[in-house]
Amino acid sequence: MAKLKQIYDSLAYYQGWFGSCPEYDENNCEDLHLIEGTYPNLTKKFSEIHKIELISDNSEATHAYSGTIQDGPVLAFQQVNKLICGKSYRIVLSPGTGSIDIPEFEFANATTDDQFRLTNLCANPTPTPSPFVCCGDGRLTTRPNQNSVNNLTCMGNVSGELCWYEMDGIQMPKTYLCSFEDEDFEQTGLKITITANITNSRFRFKKDDGSCYEVALFHENNEGINVFQLIR
Repeated sequence: MAKLKQIYDSLAYYQGWFGSCPEYDENNCEDLHLIEGTYPNLTKKFSEIHKIELISDNSEATHAYSGTIQDGPVLAFQQVNKLICGKSYRIVLSPGTGSIDIPEFEFANATTDDQFRLTNLCANPTPTPSPFVCCGDGRLTTRPNQNSVNNLTCMGNVSGELCWYEMDGIQMPKTYLCSFEDEDFEQTGLKITITANITNSRFRFKKDDGSCYEVALFHENNEGINVFQLIR
């Protein structure tokens, strides 16, 4: 929190940033409204403020809040009606002997030390993305033409491993014909027979060359071809 003090016989100028940096998500900045009440009965929240300026997006002018406007409906037309987190403002106080407290405001002036400089050190480091694993994340696996696993049998002429999330229970056999990238099942493909309840219809296949394919099993019992699409 910053305390902005008035000067008895002069305007007081303060430049700074609104919204300090939360280092551990403890400090969540909230916009500070400058006007209270509901239209048309509007009042200024801080009578000490003479003016607030915010540089416009094209850098040719400023957006402003004026403390000289009388309370009432005209306040609704202020260009700046609140301090928005992450923006830089110049706040000018009228002459006087009072002060105002503005949470999240950080001074930037000739004597400010470097703890409030713009830096990426106050932000949590971006986590390193986990490497992509085609058939990881708890999926079960089998290769074509092997023994049944989790009530699933995979037959075909594609070299690699099929993987899926564990299924439960038991049911009448269902057969899924699968091709790769197109419906030309005659070239390369799989015939997957399942006698369990599918918990997640998205199955993957990792070819021995490392390429990863995914399909949502939909067409069953020779009603159509399920097409594995390359995802990585």
